[in-house]
Amino acid sequence: MDTMFKNGKIVVLAMDHPAYMPIMGLTSPGKIIKDLGPYLDAFIVNFGVAKTYQKELADKTVILRADTENVYHNKPTESEPMLCFDSSDLETVNADALVTMCYTGHPREKDTRKNVAQLISSASSSGIPVMVEAIPMGLGLKEYYTADNISYAARLVAELGADITKIPYTGDIESFREIVENTFIPIVILGGTKGDEDMDFLKSIADAMTAGATGVAIGRNIWGHAEPSKMAACVSAIVHDNVTAVDAYNLHMVN
Repeated sequence: MDTMFKNGKIVVLAMDHPAYMPIMGLTSPGKIIKDLGPYLDAFIVNFGVAKTYQKELADKTVILRADTENVYHNKPTESEPMLCFDSSDLETVNADALVTMCYTGHPREKDTRKNVAQLISSASSSGIPVMVEAIPMGLGLKEYYTADNISYAARLVAELGADITKIPYTGDIESFREIVENTFIPIVILGGTKGDEDMDFLKSIADAMTAGATGVAIGRNIWGHAEPSKMAACVSAIVHDNVTAVDAYNLHMVN
């Protein structure tokens, strides 16, 4: 588990979106991995990318997406993750850890809880870390992403045995710090939908780190950016070097 982190912090690039929904911007996974790798510690990928791009991923932590979901054809509250892979598949693609979803408050919550518990149970016996995305209700349902709901989801997956959890940022330092204090495993924040304002995005990362987050697991706001390498450098500077959002932007995006 400790090998996933650099000085106790981690920057993860999420590239698993196509297993959930149609997505633009991930047409050349190998190039993205190669170009952004110097700024990142780990990648979240699906089995196909992990299998095809083992050479490009060789010196990074590979977190294998264990589930898939049809968000595209279903309403968010009707869609549910389906476990497809487990710890026995990691060696095939030289992956290091697993990640799965847990939707709290979802009509099929009992099934996602069972998925999480089964995956953690199978992985723990082999010492394989499991990241759990603890999401109130479902993907993109931001009206449910209240501080109380996020706190409950994060603590739940910690109690189920997750090694690290990926959750939405609450939007303010005080409420997020309370979540960090209530959750006894490392927390990384997700990036959410692609935003238009770089500084707002970077400030949310800086604020989350101030509140005690361990790092980030972000996709579209990095690889979907007009200058993905520069944005990755900004994020890495905030997480690993403890610089402000403004300083990171001026250092890596402006220059």
